[in-house]
Amino acid sequence: MEITMNRHVNLVSARAAQQRINRKLRPSLQMLRKSRRWSSDTGSFYLLDLGSNWLVQGHVDVEALGRELGVLDAHESVREPA
Repeated sequence: MEITMNRHVNLVSARAAQQRINRKLRPSLQMLRKSRRWSSDTGSFYLLDLGSNWLVQGHVDVEALGRELGVLDAHESVREPA
C-alpha cells in the first residue's frame, strides 16, 4: 500500500509578507522597505532602523526573513511580483 501526502502550499504576496514582518519588527524600531527604483544598491527590499534612519541590511530575502521571524508558516511561500 502506497501512502502519498498532498503538499499544499499557500502563496502569500510579497506585500502581505512585508506587512507581517513590519508588525513583528515594530517594537525593535526597524522596518522592511521596498526600493522604489528598479536598480538600487540596496536591492529590492532593505531593512531600515527608524531611530537613526540608517540602513541595517540591504538585499533582504523576504521569505527567508519571514521564516526567521516566524511570520511565515512552513506551508506558505512568498509569491514574487510579475
